[in-house]
Amino acid sequence: MKKIIQSLLFCFSILSFAQTIPDSVITFAETKVQEYAKDYPGVSVSIVKGENIAWNKVLGFRDLEGNVPVTSDTKFNIYSTSKFITGLAYLHLVKTNGSELLDKKITEIDPNLPKSWNEITVRNLLNHTSGIRHYRGRKDWIGFSNLRCESPRDAMDYFIDAPLKTKVGGKQIYTTYGMVVASHVLEKLTGMSYEQAVNELVFFDSPLVLDGDTVDKATPYIKTGSGFKEIETLNAVCKYGGGGFIASSDQLVQAGQHLFDGSIMPLSEIKKIYAAEYPEGKTNGIVFAMGSGISESLGLYANMGGASPGGRSYVLVLADQQVAVAITTNCEGPGEKAYELASGLAKKFAGID
Repeated sequence: MKKIIQSLLFCFSILSFAQTIPDSVITFAETKVQEYAKDYPGVSVSIVKGENIAWNKVLGFRDLEGNVPVTSDTKFNIYSTSKFITGLAYLHLVKTNGSELLDKKITEIDPNLPKSWNEITVRNLLNHTSGIRHYRGRKDWIGFSNLRCESPRDAMDYFIDAPLKTKVGGKQIYTTYGMVVASHVLEKLTGMSYEQAVNELVFFDSPLVLDGDTVDKATPYIKTGSGFKEIETLNAVCKYGGGGFIASSDQLVQAGQHLFDGSIMPLSEIKKIYAAEYPEGKTNGIVFAMGSGISESLGLYANMGGASPGGRSYVLVLADQQVAVAITTNCEGPGEKAYELASGLAKKFAGID
């Protein structure tokens, strides 16, 4: 009974909070999301302002053949937005272990890793300067996606023998494979499975789960000339922290909320850590596996998008304004449109635009 009462009070607080949002802002959000959703089988958008979900919109179908509509609980392949969540887990580890964790060599954490990786640090994995390669193209993506893995270490066999693309600590090369390694390192640091470690370090109202052949998620589609075609065997589990999670937009926006809700550490401390990670003379960059920056007008902002055949997701956070936006869909679409929608919604709910 106590849990039921708490749930009712929580729902009431969300409804009460939502009523404080001006009608003009709600109308703006409705219009923009309706327009965006025309290009997808199903879409879910969630917006947090302060402590609660201020607005959520679901449109279309999670399964076209069964005519099953999207709900707020529908989980989608979020692909590379998993990197954002992995970064939050590492941010929590920095809170408990200090920033020196970022300078730790990954071969000290796991001596069985290749000798060619001797100079790679945790920081290199999280800011994409490890030199570990990314996909070589669609064929490589398909080959990796067709694997079925029991652990990140299992997935690493696919690329572990490839030479480094650049000198460690040099040029940034965006790499999903590097984040698979970061997932393995997270397991070694915590003594838990990757999925368990993330859920222990980053709080979610309902646990995040990795993709799988039997998971409950929106049917993934590709766009064709006549409509949408189901991708029958899609399974992103082997991507782990590089792209393996499925999530609802409510879960994804809760991840963004953790940058300002104090659940990991106070925003002032997060700003100090992020600022110290930016290249000399810069106020932005890839930190903790997410794009971020600190500006005079916005304060701390962070974002990450994910897409591959079968899904598109995006999360954007304006931490000082305590606003986060999350978008999930079940078909790949242009990233710039997802960014435009997320940015427009975030600024409107923050009262900036």
